[in-house]
Amino acid sequence: MRHYAAHTFTAKRYAEGWLSQERQSIELGSWIAPERRKAAKTGEVLTVGDYAGTWIRHRNVKPRTRIEYESILDRLILGELGQIALRSLTPETVRAWYSGLGRVAVWRNSHAYGLLHAICGTAVRDGLLVVNPCQIERVMNPPTKREPVILTVAEVGLVAASVPDRFCALVLIASWCGLRWGEVIELRRSDISAGCESISVARAVTHRGTCRIDTTKSGKARSVVVPPHIRAALRAHLD
Repeated sequence: MRHYAAHTFTAKRYAEGWLSQERQSIELGSWIAPERRKAAKTGEVLTVGDYAGTWIRHRNVKPRTRIEYESILDRLILGELGQIALRSLTPETVRAWYSGLGRVAVWRNSHAYGLLHAICGTAVRDGLLVVNPCQIERVMNPPTKREPVILTVAEVGLVAASVPDRFCALVLIASWCGLRWGEVIELRRSDISAGCESISVARAVTHRGTCRIDTTKSGKARSVVVPPHIRAALRAHLD
């Protein structure tokens, strides 16, 4: 791999002097590529907050995900780490920050750590950090406090019969068709086939700060089959 000096030289002897210094560093085992030295110098003045903000802006993610990243950054990361020079972010600093988040909101803390880990991972690839300072084990996969309760067929029917009539179809579709909450509440009449045999799922809605209609989480539309035993309830709802 070819490496270049950070600037050109006005005389050949100056270029040869630079090359001699590089060779001496190689002999001593202390040589670092010029590009990495330049990136490291930049990292000394670039703060965690500045880099993290740029990192989020450059992510190709959905608006809701971007809002979530920005919220985690503002609430949980910037207050403690935002003004620290990115180059000075150490494993010890990260451990102290994470410990300060407390032990109550385990999943919230896990998401915050995961975001910081991803940001620092990009900084390593950019040459601003030598290693990722987020090195706490098993933080991003915390144990589940409780297992989800799966309703039986009879219990689903009981819930559908207990809610107001206008919500009955919502409960049945959510239970039997495998749609996410944002997909269910964005369904329109045109998404239901003529015989209520299938549903076209092409959009999802979020209500965080404002109402946002977007594509599904996967970004792809799909068609799902409506089980025969709930089609009558769906037709009654449309009627």
